[in-house]
Amino acid sequence: MNILKSGTSSGTPSADELARLIRQAGERPAPSASLEQSVFVAVEREWRAAAIRRKHARAWRFGLAASLVALAVGLGLESWRHGASSPPLFVGTIVDTRGAVQVTPGSGHALIAAGDVLTAGSRIETGPYGAALLTAGAVGVRVGADTVLDFERPEQIHLVRGQLYVDSGENPRPNALVLVTEFGKLTHLGTQYQVRVRPGLNLDASVREGQVRAEVYGQTQILTRGEGLRVTQDKTLTRIAVPTDDARWQWVSDFVPAFSIEGRSLSVFLDWFARETGRTLTYIFPATRATTDQTMLSGSISGLTPLQALTAVAATTRFQCDLSIPGQVRVSVGASDSVSMHRNVPQRAAAAMPSH
Repeated sequence: MNILKSGTSSGTPSADELARLIRQAGERPAPSASLEQSVFVAVEREWRAAAIRRKHARAWRFGLAASLVALAVGLGLESWRHGASSPPLFVGTIVDTRGAVQVTPGSGHALIAAGDVLTAGSRIETGPYGAALLTAGAVGVRVGADTVLDFERPEQIHLVRGQLYVDSGENPRPNALVLVTEFGKLTHLGTQYQVRVRPGLNLDASVREGQVRAEVYGQTQILTRGEGLRVTQDKTLTRIAVPTDDARWQWVSDFVPAFSIEGRSLSVFLDWFARETGRTLTYIFPATRATTDQTMLSGSISGLTPLQALTAVAATTRFQCDLSIPGQVRVSVGASDSVSMHRNVPQRAAAAMPSH
């Protein structure tokens, strides 16, 4: 018999139909007391288990929330402690100093010796005859007399007054140092350049090698080798020619980073000399270069300017180094005493030993 045939349209029996079926089934025997008790116990056990599960779930959620709060607080405290105790930012190193040089550190210890670290916030001030050699990342910086500069952050220096020389090396990384002044900022594009600031008056910048981008008073100027720029307080910009061996570069050669000639060839020394003095190195005969490659040097040029070092080295070799043409050093084979400049320099400072 199909009991669902006369039900609702959905196939589900109506209330009247269900009542009719129950009446047809007749009375059923009542369950025994033991069955009722067992059902009651089973239902009660399941109810208690469900209650315990709900209680544990609430406790787990509360514990999880409390743990997350504790973790967040712990991380916050650790971050605060780390921030409070983190070391200051490293911005450079002192290579050497001469004369009166005062360094005010951004941290708590005095910076007075070569090899000391410069941190963000450090200020360097040189006296009338003072000078300093520094590194700022991969860039070499020479600080002239009567100069004040602040290391604001890594790869950025504020030149308050005085003069700086920036040398980014033979394998430069562009934009590795930004020089900020009251007139604007300069960014090297792989170069050697100098800047002089007279507060409230003017800024002078000139390029010996490579390029510099000057952003002053809303204008951008690109300076290349042999070019200079003067910026005045009235916002006047004037481009000028500055030869690479001009007298304005002289102070740069007065205090140079140490260069060791021990065990190096004469050609390497001549390359260094040309770069330090802004000259073009020319060999009169192609074979001369090969000979300088084979001429090995020994001794020391410590404490000498590049010109003095050239005199000392050339005086012990058979090469002639002619500086008579502005901006050039012309090398040829000649008498060992052919360099006439600075002849009073002690020859013991360097000794050249031709290889065999």
